[in-house]
Amino acid sequence: GRVNYLYIRSVIHQLYYFFHDYCPFIFSFALALLCFYAFVLFISKAINDAELLMQQGKYDSAFDRIHTAFHGYLRKVLDNRNVSYEESDTLNQLYNKLHSDICNKITPGPMADLIKTTIRSGSGIISSMNDMRNRHSLSHPNSELISNREAKFVIQLVKAISSYINEVI
Repeated sequence: GRVNYLYIRSVIHQLYYFFHDYCPFIFSFALALLCFYAFVLFISKAINDAELLMQQGKYDSAFDRIHTAFHGYLRKVLDNRNVSYEESDTLNQLYNKLHSDICNKITPGPMADLIKTTIRSGSGIISSMNDMRNRHSLSHPNSELISNREAKFVIQLVKAISSYINEVI
């Protein structure tokens, strides 16, 4: 009951202050690990929800979850590549930072400029997706919602972009 809660709370506080004061590196590492774990759980939940909704043919409902998952995915890829970004960066800003980094990994050759142009044009897709999510999904009170067909189309485009990014990195 109450005694156990207070005891557990005091132990947690003691551990917190011990690591904070005497082992700052371990404290920082543990805090970063905890944040990463929470981030992974958040993205996993968005992806699992989206997959379940798509299996039910509810692409319009899955659309917002895909947006959330893609936003988290871009942050994770940028983190892994040591590309800095602001916490407040939009989906488009994150994608632009990533495509600038990815373009450096494209093998030079006759197709390189065309591929780079194609990657840059993905920015338009991401921007449209963001507008659709904000103005035509259940993420905000909107009067006109995206249809199932259009939501499925945009989800497939995001999947193609993500697959290419995964192959390049």
